[in-house]
Amino acid sequence: MPYQTFINLPEEKKQKLLECAIEEFAKNDYQSASITKIVNRAGIAKGSLYQYFKDKQDLYNYLLELAIQKKTEIFNSSSKMAPSITWFEMLTNLFQVMASYEMRYPQLSKIGFRATSGNSPLPEELVLKAKQSTSQYFLEMVEEGKRRGEIRPEVDSSIAVLIFTSTLSGLGDYVRSGARVDLSEMRDYSLVKELRLETIFKQIVSILQDGIAL
Repeated sequence: MPYQTFINLPEEKKQKLLECAIEEFAKNDYQSASITKIVNRAGIAKGSLYQYFKDKQDLYNYLLELAIQKKTEIFNSSSKMAPSITWFEMLTNLFQVMASYEMRYPQLSKIGFRATSGNSPLPEELVLKAKQSTSQYFLEMVEEGKRRGEIRPEVDSSIAVLIFTSTLSGLGDYVRSGARVDLSEMRDYSLVKELRLETIFKQIVSILQDGIAL
């Protein structure tokens, strides 16, 4: 956790430091990220950083907590689903919410992705716990779909969870890569990209719901 000296910083100076730290950790894994580059971009002395955070690990942990906070805000601010919404409409909504976070906070998203799938100082048990939490969330969704009669009872729930988590992971990679479409002539890139992704979500859910066979 940051020291009180960081919390007491003027907001502009605090945000500048965080922006530089986020940029550095988004571009590099934990080992390669440079504190020297962060403080140089932020325009502060290296010693000043250690008045705000205990060490590199402390700063990194704070950025991960910030990423979790922003993702939670996105989920909490998403529109409430009507009671009549179908299970597959709920799945589409979930994909859209996840992509909304990836698009709004691309650098924090990269930091979180590196933390759980790359070379990071996160304890292995913490990474495993996060993955298990996601799997449990989808397992409960699948079981709810079965109770509602929208998913066939003979479907293996664990295999369905594997498909959904793999799809979400792939979607994250797709969004982080810039959703490979030619938008060079478009003025509002983010809006067009969002509309393009919405079409992709519907296609994915359609395939999951109806399959690909004639």
